[in-house]
Amino acid sequence: MMEMNTHVRLDQAREMRSAPAAAIDAILALNNRGIGSFEQGDFDNSKCCFLEALRGVGMGQVVGIIDSALFDEISRECKSIAIYPEKAHGNDVNSRAKPLEYDEGMHKYNKPIRIDERYHQHTLLPTLAYNMAQAVISRGGYNAAKCWLRLAARYHEATASSDSMLEVRILQTLGYCFYKTASSDMSLACYQQALDVIRKYKLGDEYLAVAFNCIGVIHFDMEIGDTDKAKQSLEQSLQIHRSTSSTNQLDMATVLNNLGRVYYLRSEFEDARKAYAECLRIRKRFLSNDSLDLGAIYYNLAQVLFQLRNMDDAMVNFQDFVSIASIHFGENSKDVGQGFKGIAEVYQEQENLEASLCFFTKALTAHTTSCGIYSQEVATLLNKLGNLNYKMQDFDTAMRNYRDGLEIERRVLSPNHLHLIITQTNIAHIHRQLGQHQDARNEYKRVLMMQIEAFGEDGIQLAETHACIGLMCSRMEDNENTVKSYQAALRVYRHHYGTNEHPNIASTLNSIGLALFKQGVFELAKACFSEGLRIRSKLLGSNHPDVAILWYNGATVCAELGDEDEAIAMYKEALRVEKCSLGNDHPDVVLTLQHLGQLFQQLGRIEQSIGYYEEAISITRDPLVQKSGELGKLLNLLGNAYLQLGQVKQMMECYTEASRISQDSEQLNAEENLVIAGFGLYSFSKVFIPSAPVA
Repeated sequence: MMEMNTHVRLDQAREMRSAPAAAIDAILALNNRGIGSFEQGDFDNSKCCFLEALRGVGMGQVVGIIDSALFDEISRECKSIAIYPEKAHGNDVNSRAKPLEYDEGMHKYNKPIRIDERYHQHTLLPTLAYNMAQAVISRGGYNAAKCWLRLAARYHEATASSDSMLEVRILQTLGYCFYKTASSDMSLACYQQALDVIRKYKLGDEYLAVAFNCIGVIHFDMEIGDTDKAKQSLEQSLQIHRSTSSTNQLDMATVLNNLGRVYYLRSEFEDARKAYAECLRIRKRFLSNDSLDLGAIYYNLAQVLFQLRNMDDAMVNFQDFVSIASIHFGENSKDVGQGFKGIAEVYQEQENLEASLCFFTKALTAHTTSCGIYSQEVATLLNKLGNLNYKMQDFDTAMRNYRDGLEIERRVLSPNHLHLIITQTNIAHIHRQLGQHQDARNEYKRVLMMQIEAFGEDGIQLAETHACIGLMCSRMEDNENTVKSYQAALRVYRHHYGTNEHPNIASTLNSIGLALFKQGVFELAKACFSEGLRIRSKLLGSNHPDVAILWYNGATVCAELGDEDEAIAMYKEALRVEKCSLGNDHPDVVLTLQHLGQLFQQLGRIEQSIGYYEEAISITRDPLVQKSGELGKLLNLLGNAYLQLGQVKQMMECYTEASRISQDSEQLNAEENLVIAGFGLYSFSKVFIPSAPVA
C-alpha cells in the first residue's frame, strides 16, 4: 500500500530512555477516559482525551517508547490534524449515502482499545492513533480518520510492535474508511493486506471470516462489480462460520445477508431466498424486534420474494420493514419511501391498481420530503406513477407525471442519459395511445436524436424507435416516410445481428411489405413478405402463429396481383397454421375463412365460397366467441353468394338475420348499409329503416 510502509524501521540498537511510570499512567488514564466518553456517545470529549494523550507522547512527557527523532514528527502530525479533524480536512462529501447504516460487517473493529500497565509500550502510539481514528469515524470523519490510521500504521512499524492483531485492526479500519469514501481499490488493498497478516500469524478463524466477508463486499460494491469473486469470498467466510463454533452468530447472519445480495444480483433468487431466510432466523434470535438490521433483512427478503412471484409473503415483509423504519426515521423518510414503493409494486402485480396508486403517492411524498424534489428517486417514482396512470387509462395524469419526471431528470442527470430516453419514449407512447400521431412522431424523433448521441447511429436501441416513427407515419398515411423509417430499422437490425435470420428482421420486413402494399408497390411487397416468411419458418417452425400472418399477407398481395391460385394456396396454408396454433375458433381463423370465401366468390366458384362462409358463421355463432357485428357481415356475404346462385329463400334468410343483428348490435347502428351484390347484374345497396326487421 502507498504511504503504509514508507517510514524506514529504526535501528533497534539505538539508545532508548526509560519512561517514567507517572507519565505512562497519565497517558493510560487519558486513553481510558476517552474510551469512557466514546461508550457514552460523547465523541468530542473522546477525541480530546485521545489527542491529549498523543500530545503527551509527542511533547516528550514520555520517553523510551520511540526514538527521539520521531518526537518532532509526531508533534507536527498532531498539530496538523485539528481537534475536529472532519472540519480540518473538509466534509466527507464523497462518503457513501445509503438509506440506512445497515451492518455489512465492514467495520467489525469499531471500538477504541483499552490500555493497562501490562500493555507493551511499543503498541502505545499506534493504539492511541487508532483510538483517535475510531472517535473521528463515529462523527463521520472518514477522510480525517484515514490520516490517523496511516499514522497508526507508521507508528506500528516504527516501534517494531509485534501486535499483529492491532495491525489487522488498523488495516481493516483503514479499508472501511476507503470504502465509505468510495475508494474501492484502496479499500480492497487494505483488506487484502489484512488477510495476508492474518494468514501469516495464524490469528484464527474469526479474523479470517471477517476479512473474507469484507473482501466479498468490496468486490460486490465496486463500480464494475465482480460477482464471481464476491460470491467466492463470501462463501469462504460462510464456510468458516459453519465449520467452527468460535465465530459470532450475528457475524454469520451478516455474511448470509451479504451473500443474499450477491445471489440476488446474479438472479439466483432461490439461493438468495435461502440465505435471507437463514439470516432472518438468526437475527430474530439475537436482535430486538425494532432493530434496523432486522428491518434490512425484511426488505431484502421481500425483494427476492417479489422476484419469485410470492406476492403475499413479499407484502408482509415490506410491511414489516416499513414498521421498523418508521420507528427510527418517521413515515416521510427516504427509507420508508422505499418500503412504500415495494408495497405499491406488489399491489400493482396483484392488479390492485388503486392501492398501488395510493402507495406510490405515499412513496413520492416521503422522498420529496426527505430528499427534495430534484432527485433521481423522485423522478423514478413519477415515472412509475405515470406507468400506473397509463395502465388505468388516465392518460392526462400519466402525461403530467412523465413530464414532471422528465424535468427533474434533465436537472439531475447527464444529457442523453438512459432514464431521460425512457421518459421521453413514454411521453411519445401516450401521444400514440391518444391518436395524436403527429405529436407522437415528433417525440419519437426527439428520442431518436438522443439515442444517436448516446449509442451512435448503429445502436440497437435505435431500431425500435425507427419502427415507432414508421408506425406513426403509417397512421398518418405518409407511406413514403413509413418505408424509409422501417428501412432504417432494418439496417440497424442487420448491422447489430450480422445476419438476416432474426425474428426482428422478419417483423420489420413484414412492416415494410405492408407499407409498400398501401403504396400499390405489390411486387416489392410480395418480396418482403416472402423473405419474412422464409425467416420466420426457419426460426419459429412452420406451425407458429407469426408464420400464419405472413402466409395471410402474402396471399393478400397475390390476390391484388391477380394470381388467384397462389393466393388461395397461401390462404389455405395460413388457415391450417392458424387452426393448429390458435385453435379452430380463433378470430384470425374466421377472417381467413372470410377472405377465402370472398376470393372463391370473385372467381365464380360460389359453392366453395358458401362452404367457407358457413364455417366462419358457425364459429362466430359460438356463445364463447360470438361477435354480432362480425356475424352480421358474414351473413351479408353469405346472402350475396346465395343471390348469385339464385337461391332467393336462403338469401332472404341471411339478409333478414343480418338486418336484425345490425339493429341490435352495439357495434353497428341503423344508418350502416347492408351491401347486396350478385353477378354484374346485381349491384345495389339497401339502407336499413326501422321497419326492416319486420319485413
